[in-house]
Amino acid sequence: DGRTVLFSAKWGSRPTDVFEARPGFTFSRSLDLPGSVLLGVSSSGMLAVSSSGNSFVPSTVSEVPMTGGTPRVLQEGVLAADWQPGGRGLAVVRRVNDTCRVELPGGRVLYRTPLHVLAIRYSRDGRHLAIYEAHARGVPRRQVIVDATGRVRARSDDFYYLYRPAWSPDGREVWFSASNDGANFELRALSTSGRKRVVACFPGEFGISDVVRDGRAVMTRASTRYGIL
Repeated sequence: DGRTVLFSAKWGSRPTDVFEARPGFTFSRSLDLPGSVLLGVSSSGMLAVSSSGNSFVPSTVSEVPMTGGTPRVLQEGVLAADWQPGGRGLAVVRRVNDTCRVELPGGRVLYRTPLHVLAIRYSRDGRHLAIYEAHARGVPRRQVIVDATGRVRARSDDFYYLYRPAWSPDGREVWFSASNDGANFELRALSTSGRKRVVACFPGEFGISDVVRDGRAVMTRASTRYGIL
């Protein structure tokens, strides 16, 4: 609906859960999905959730209504997933031998890579897919844009620190936060034609999670602390 923010979080020793929040309110509500990590939200309000918070470990993907209920298992052995526009089905990432594959509903393979795919995100019109991939040890990382035939349209530079992709309001660019020093992050854009630009610069570690059609963006700010317990 463009007004509700859904996110995964882990508080203290409790398991990861999915929460709902609305701009203007200081509290969030648990959807009572312990152990679940949010992968995507369909236009009909159906959530795709993973049983693992580790993008390098295959897990079970289930669907559950945003209003709550018992998750229904969709597929096993999935690394990442996203709903196709219109809720037509779920595109998933699997690792087969030494190759990561982006599979569309029905099992058709759209994209293959020897790198590790950490996330995928469909454009609003369904004509392009943003793929977040990393090298063997998890770094460096980059964004790739492929079209509906699986043809690579654009690749970003490699970065040591990289956040998951989000599509711009007009759907012509993939926006993502990136840094090589971990101190200051840039909000960068990669267009479907391969054009690269810097949208904004932020002090500290900021990431973009999603963009609404009217141009508002959901941002995250990370604060790392170390200690002994």
